Amino acid sequence: MDLVTKALGKLVLKYGKEKIKTLLKESIAEKAANGTAASFQGIEVREALLSWSNTDDFYDLFERMKAGESLEANNLGLMFAKATNFHDGEDTEITAQRVVIQFLQKVVEEIYKSEEGLVAVANRQEVLHAETRQESRENTDIILHEIRQIPITQDDISLAEQEFKELTERAIRQAKINITGLKEPFRRDEIFNIEDQLELGISVILTGEPGTGKTGIARMLAERAIIDSRAVLLLDARRFRKVHDEPDFRRRFRTGESIRSIIARLGKERGFRLIIDQLDNVIGLPASYLIVDLAAECKGLLGVEVVVVARNREGHESDLLRRLSDEGFVELESRELNDDQATAAFAELEINQPSPQLVALSRNLLNLELIAVISKNQPDFDFSNILDEVALWDVYLDVLKRREEDGSDLRSAEQTIAEAIRLAQLVVRNEDQTFTLGLELALSQRRLVSWGVLVKEEGYIYRFRHEQLQDYLYARDAVDRGKMPEQISSEVNFLRNQNVFSWVSKIYAYRKSPRRAEFLRRIFNV
Repeated sequence: MDLVTKALGKLVLKYGKEKIKTLLKESIAEKAANGTAASFQGIEVREALLSWSNTDDFYDLFERMKAGESLEANNLGLMFAKATNFHDGEDTEITAQRVVIQFLQKVVEEIYKSEEGLVAVANRQEVLHAETRQESRENTDIILHEIRQIPITQDDISLAEQEFKELTERAIRQAKINITGLKEPFRRDEIFNIEDQLELGISVILTGEPGTGKTGIARMLAERAIIDSRAVLLLDARRFRKVHDEPDFRRRFRTGESIRSIIARLGKERGFRLIIDQLDNVIGLPASYLIVDLAAECKGLLGVEVVVVARNREGHESDLLRRLSDEGFVELESRELNDDQATAAFAELEINQPSPQLVALSRNLLNLELIAVISKNQPDFDFSNILDEVALWDVYLDVLKRREEDGSDLRSAEQTIAEAIRLAQLVVRNEDQTFTLGLELALSQRRLVSWGVLVKEEGYIYRFRHEQLQDYLYARDAVDRGKMPEQISSEVNFLRNQNVFSWVSKIYAYRKSPRRAEFLRRIFNV
């Protein structure tokens, strides 16, 4: 925050508050707001930031910076939230702080790292004479030179450490721990079991079925370490799918130093918690070996704790996880909810007398989230006929379709679902489980983003929030078309075959299709 204050203070000293206003109208604020919004998926921040950046209170900040006043992030967050009515539930204060800090950082970046901003001021109509224009350009060069020469002291974090922080914050934001309609996230005893092992100096592998809340546990482990003032890297392995070798891995962290040595130094200085999530989603790629190597190399370093999160050991996961076990990692399980927890959740959601089948389904957190979304959109929905996962997911998709239809028409709703299926067909082919959309999203794509079906990775790159949903959508369409294992195998990346085959078999069974027997017979010959 000090460097941000220093940078903006220099700018105000040279140009004054009024010209700062002019400068930010040159699309700088909009770019900064867009960049900030991209990091806060599912939270409306762009319009709030643009509104705030047009207030006198916002520009008064610059005057205070010019005076050398040290600005506290929490005060800025409260100021922003009050001025814009920004709200993010119980996390409003913390989220507001993060939003404001990132926005101001991006304002600095747009101004100082792109000469376009300052030169725009120099070229405005009020600068009438060539001599004045030249002088302004020279002043611009001086300011740019000065800001680039600000020394990095021992108190400033390195580029790699900044990348650790940004990756961790993004992973925390994207990890959902609250079920729709429930006031509090569930207590996860796994966290305390993991930390008991870490206190003994033992590294941990956390495994579990999809929907058991592994990513939520990873988030809570990261947050607890941050509260304890330890350095943290919550590494979502999916973001490293395209990393091919060690130099590429280092470049991703903007450093020439080995990641292990940076973590070792931070571990000695103040303690470090390395949490690797979604390992199963890069199995088979070069990145998986680099990430496992990192986990193994960091095990046993002074002050360093290591947790690796992956699906239950199946096929391709086994070999890499076995290596970690051989290195001394202990394996713990992420468990489903128990019946008491599920029943208490139904009471809070005001779903009366849930069937035993529904309670059993809701022990899986992803299924419980689908039930909660259905209940929120159709409070009087009769769940008595929901007896298995396929029925639940079919109803969930129907609710999304009805929600879209209520806002427009049946044709638009069908187009939105068709687009979701098209994207699912596209993404199951890819190793990295992402896809690129255009600068301007189509209406159906915007709907899918607003529903939380799609989330932005970065830039124009998106993915499905739940990979189970993409697999289900593909499988549902495959069953509609009567596809057999050979056809599916030719269309689906081998890493997703098992999950897709499972969904196809379930859907054929749910529909009591005679094709299921043929599907099962042929699956063993693929």
